[in-house]
Amino acid sequence: MYNYYSQDFEINIKYSDILMYDNRRRIADKYNWFHKNTLSDEWLHYLANSSEHKNNLRLYKRVINANLQDSRSFMIEAFGVLQLIEETQSGQKVKIETICAKVIGPITSFKMNPLHENIPRSNLDLIATTNKFQIFKNETSGPVEFRDINSTGDEKRIKKNHKTGGGYTSLASGESFMRSMPTGLRVMIYDINGDCIGFHVTTKENSIILIE
Repeated sequence: MYNYYSQDFEINIKYSDILMYDNRRRIADKYNWFHKNTLSDEWLHYLANSSEHKNNLRLYKRVINANLQDSRSFMIEAFGVLQLIEETQSGQKVKIETICAKVIGPITSFKMNPLHENIPRSNLDLIATTNKFQIFKNETSGPVEFRDINSTGDEKRIKKNHKTGGGYTSLASGESFMRSMPTGLRVMIYDINGDCIGFHVTTKENSIILIE
């Protein structure tokens, strides 16, 4: 696990360094005002209006997002490792939410009843840049599957692993699934027949959602 993610982090950091160096070299070669103070009118005009600068920002954003996604995935896998360690030491079954609470703090519990959202509609206005850990636990008698709903209302099935794919996330009865998600994201839950049995809107808290 360490080797896999360390390699990814190093690749992303190296790529980011290359982007920054190449961009500075390109600006220095192209614009005779590069040597001036960065608060000069030429600099400010470039930062505010240049499509070249905006394109570079887009490239930086992709690298940053890749590192953020890797960090969140690493965190979730680390929870699983800590769970196995504690179960091995204690000889007893340990809940993933117990491990999560020890590492990142309190976990708020919500019950999801069929065809009803589990939190007030007002929380749909939450800022969608803050990620929280959400633990979904299937307490129904059969398997369930998850789908994200984007701002346009389109549904997207959730893969088990963003790196390797591994099929789509389906939970058997009694199983749990942890995910790092932005606040205000809507997740739909479907049963084995493809019928929607409820939906969750990501909360401000790290949460466990009991699907009943």
